[in-house]
Amino acid sequence: MLAGRAIQTNLTTIAVPASTQEFSQAAQEVVQHTAQKLQRLNESAPYSFRVLGLIGGVAMILSNTILLPGRILTLHWTDAILSLYSLLFGLVVVILELEAPQQPTSSSQTTTAQAYAALQQGIRTYFRFLEFTWGKGAIYLFFGSLQAAKSNVVDVCVGSFVMVVGMIACAASVQTAHALRRFRMTIESERDLKRKFDKYAHHKAHLTLAELQLWMKDAGFVLSSNESVSAYLALNKNFNDQLSYEEMVDWWSRPQRGNLGLEQYTV
Repeated sequence: MLAGRAIQTNLTTIAVPASTQEFSQAAQEVVQHTAQKLQRLNESAPYSFRVLGLIGGVAMILSNTILLPGRILTLHWTDAILSLYSLLFGLVVVILELEAPQQPTSSSQTTTAQAYAALQQGIRTYFRFLEFTWGKGAIYLFFGSLQAAKSNVVDVCVGSFVMVVGMIACAASVQTAHALRRFRMTIESERDLKRKFDKYAHHKAHLTLAELQLWMKDAGFVLSSNESVSAYLALNKNFNDQLSYEEMVDWWSRPQRGNLGLEQYTV
């Protein structure tokens, strides 16, 4: 009986460090993945609203994770509920911006990647406005104002930062919509679209952000960093940061929406 207890104690001692080590490794991978994503985004479009939005989402997660327990313990229920909403919003921002590992190395990572992709798709399905730059800008403004409304200095700073990101995204959306409408007119036919796509993509299957920027620049449309990102997101409906020819055809062949400027609400 004593031997059985000794074995059980040893197994418990072994299991706890193992689970702790797995958790630590998973947390380290998330941090590393986030840093790599920020670096890639910043290299393609320095300080764009997408980079700043991801930073704001991480800041909302960290600040509200730290402040939420104290507000619950001190019975500040209104601030606690607002902190919970802000925390969930930060998680949504990070989930939408960070893709799952492309080449999982184990069955558990494969299952996690599939669940992560399903969660992303679910968010985009039920919150369709987050597909558009104006939708992201509006939701940044809303949740940023919720966090900034609290009296804590950290809340005011983080909330104000997220609100600024929202205003930048909304402004970029309007400018990009007009630029894309005029850019569409420079493409005479689907054959012309294919020729130009192959030219700027260097006969690859996908167009990068820099290649789209060059294409639009040669067509007479010089976009800012935020406007370029907004245009790329408007065209890349698969949200995989790889703009395909099929996506370009789908955008080009889409019916015009008249002269009322309503196309701005599709960017």
